[in-house]
This record gives sequence, structure tokens and C-alpha cells, in this order.
Amino acid sequence: MERVTREKHLVITGEKKLKFMERELEEGIGASEIENVLRPLIEKLEKGDENERSSAVRALSALAISFIDSNKPSPLQQVTEVIKSYVRKEEHPAVIFAYIEELEKIINSAKEKGHTLIVEEIQKTFRDLLDSDAKKKLAIRALGKVGTEFALRMLLTALWDEETEEDVKEALISTGREGFNALKEIFPEVENMAVRRRIAKILAAFPSELRREFYDNLEEKNWKAQRDIAFILGESKDPEGIPLLINLLKTGQDIVRIESARALSKIGDTQAEDALIEVYAEYDSQDVKEECIRALLKLGTEKSVQSVLNYLEEKLKTGELKELFIPALNFLMKNAPDKAYPIIEKILFEKTFLKKPKYPSHIRTEIVRLISRYKSDKNKEILNKLIKDPDSNVRLAASVGLKRMLNE
Repeated sequence: MERVTREKHLVITGEKKLKFMERELEEGIGASEIENVLRPLIEKLEKGDENERSSAVRALSALAISFIDSNKPSPLQQVTEVIKSYVRKEEHPAVIFAYIEELEKIINSAKEKGHTLIVEEIQKTFRDLLDSDAKKKLAIRALGKVGTEFALRMLLTALWDEETEEDVKEALISTGREGFNALKEIFPEVENMAVRRRIAKILAAFPSELRREFYDNLEEKNWKAQRDIAFILGESKDPEGIPLLINLLKTGQDIVRIESARALSKIGDTQAEDALIEVYAEYDSQDVKEECIRALLKLGTEKSVQSVLNYLEEKLKTGELKELFIPALNFLMKNAPDKAYPIIEKILFEKTFLKKPKYPSHIRTEIVRLISRYKSDKNKEILNKLIKDPDSNVRLAASVGLKRMLNE
């Protein structure tokens, strides 16, 4: 049935059109009207300078929030589509900052009114910005300037991108205590080792007064917190943390002692040498002992010679000539070669009952390569003896080593 209805100067003909226009009138603004409002703002976004574009973004945000408050989903959708479309095209940092600031206002308003779909769409827009090669660095800097709880959450998601590590670090540090606390809170939950290292480095870059708060009452914290703090101190290579790490090395659970030894190794300061020697000598756990030796091989001096020698003799006795054996032997060659030679000669020349070399080919070959680095009459004598060794790998390594010494 055809009929004519007049409402707000609009002429409506036909039942379907009547219902459509009634819905628009209930929302208080028609499609043509919203287009008229948006047109000059879109023109500014396309042709204006950065100040005009920022002003247009703020106007669009105010418009969107007014539609949220008055529960008008249709024009709200139109406004947010414009914002989402043009933020992807923007290149200027100040305007990106305006977009991020205003988008967060829209999210907060939409959350209050229960507009879940709008919240999800805008959060996706943030994620897309952080995933965009062209925009992510600008977006990260802008999020750091905003510095709100939501901006921090968005920044934390960028930690998984190695390329933006420095930008995220700069942005988070600019937020001060809020950024530090956010990182501290998520660190225990992160399992990805690369991301843990990034967080540790960023935490270490914050002012020392914040870091000290984090480390306060360390002895009272649980083993997970102690392990995490040891890891952070190691990644940061912060010498201020050495006394804390020494304490954890001496008193913590095994997993904490291991992480503390690793951290001290990364820092590489000889202040830790005595504690590492002590724990190696007195503590029973083989895993802890192994990490203490690993650290001593990096930072140890002549003081560590006896500990390293004890380690080598123990491994020789048990036949566990594994990862650290050759580096430990190298440590002795540098610091006390006279103590290294009995072990070297034993491995290179000791035979089985059947007159075959007693020790594995790869270990003997590695030792030949090791002594070839140190030019001396003693080493030349050893290499000459090995020219006729039954193992071809050892013979070849000895021959190459002798030539190197002759050419030096």
C-alpha cells in the first residue's frame, strides 16, 4: 500500500522505505546528513597539513563518541570506518599520535556502553598498525607518548617483533614507572626465550632506583622470582647486581644457583670468582658445578686453575669428556700449561690392551688442534710424535698444526 508520510521535511513513499527511514530518524541522523558531516573532515584528512589532519581526527573521534553515547550504531560504523581507513594511510608521527590517542578514547567509551564489536575492530586496527612494516615504528613511538594502560598493552605485544626492539625499548622507557611495572608483571609469564631476553634488556635500561625496588627483599621471594631476577641481571650485564647474584649462587635452590652462575658469567666480572670457586668446591649438584666451571672459564684468573684442574681430572676419571672439557683444557694451557700437559699426553698417547688409542678420535683431534694454537718446543715435539698416529684424523690435524707453527 502506497502512502506519503512527512517527518522532518522528508517525503517517504512505500512501506519498506518508510521503515528504513523511520529507523534513521530514530537514530537522529540520516545517511545523507552523516555524509555531509564527514565530507569536509575527509577532505582535511586527504589534503590538509598535519595540524589540519590531527584536528580532523579529533573531530571524528568526538563524533564517534557522541554516536556511542546516544546508541546510534549505523553512523558510528561509518565514522569508525573512515578512521580505520585513513589511519593506515597516514605517514606523519604527530597525526599517528592523534589517531592512537583518539582511538583509545573511542575504545574506552565503547567498552562503557558494551559495544564489543567496535572495541574488537579498533583493537584489530592497532594490531594491524603494529604488524605493518611501514607504520609499526611510528605507531610504537606514538603509543609510548600516549602512555596509558591500553597503549602499554599494545606496546607489550610488539615485544615479539625483533626488528622493533629498540623502538619498543625507547617507547616503554618514556612511560617511566608504568612501563617498568608492566614489563615486570608480564616477564614471569613469558616462555619465549628471545622475548625474555628483550624484556630483560629493557628492564635493565630503566633508572637504577626502579631496578633496586625490583630487587628489594630478594631473599624472601620465591625461587621463580629469584631465577627471573638472576636472568634479568645477566642479560643486562649490570655490575650492580653482582652481590645479589653471589648471594643467590650461595643460598638459592639449584635452578636459582644455575641461573645466577650463568648471569655472573655474562657480566664477566672477576668479583664473582671466589664465590664460584667456593660453590664449585662445596656444593654437590653436578649441574651447579658445571655452570660454575663454565663461568670460571670465562671470567676466571690463575685463582681458578685448581678448580678447573679438579674438574678435568674428575671428567677424565668418569669418562665424561663432553662440552666443557676442551675449553677447560684451553684455560689451563693459557694459565698453567704445566698442569695441562699430563692430561693432554694421557689422552693423546694412552693405549688400550690391544695397543689402540684409548680415548675417542674426536677428543684427541680437538686436543691436537688446541695445542697447535700455542707455539712451543713442547707442542712441536707432541705433534711430531702424532704424525705416525694410527688415527688418520689425528695425523692430519698434527700435520696441519706443524705447518702452522713453521709458518708463524
